[in-house]
Amino acid sequence: MGTWVSIRSQATKGLERHLLSAVPACAVTSHRKVGEGPRFLLPTGPESLLPATAARASTPDGRGRTGWGILPNVLGYLIHESACWSDTLQRWFFLPRRASHERYSEKEDEHKGTNLLLSAAQDFGDISVRRVGELVPTHGFSSFKFIPNTDDQIIVALKSEEDTGIIASYIMAFTLDGRVLLPETKIGSVKYEGIEFI
Repeated sequence: MGTWVSIRSQATKGLERHLLSAVPACAVTSHRKVGEGPRFLLPTGPESLLPATAARASTPDGRGRTGWGILPNVLGYLIHESACWSDTLQRWFFLPRRASHERYSEKEDEHKGTNLLLSAAQDFGDISVRRVGELVPTHGFSSFKFIPNTDDQIIVALKSEEDTGIIASYIMAFTLDGRVLLPETKIGSVKYEGIEFI
């Protein structure tokens, strides 16, 4: 994929893009509203919700192909740091960092780690959820990739822990049906945010 994602804005703050991924003829990103950095959360009132997030698919000439609009924080929340599109399986895959059925709380969020694998058809008309490995509430996924030459059937993933000053990273591997090949193994007392095969 060439570098064809561009942002036009009069905002003075940077725009944080998450989940940049490519599908045939478009790039998909999600982001906080243009010009908004992270907001401090207040204990009460509407500002205690996470900032609104939008998702969009863009074509190489910069036109929006699909505007999915604002994604509200209505039924709890998911926080994603990684997503992958599988050309082989023609599906999206997400390993959320955090998940909760409750309203967002900055204090409680460090204990909302997941062991969820979400998979969706390209149009999001078919979504499946599976659990992989043991749930450790302070550990959430920060990155993953399909292991090459496995027909996108095996994933290697990084999980991060950030809990009251404790920082650590873990690696694990599993199949799409949830079978763990390498259980969570600590690889350092730092946060690794990416994994690549070169």
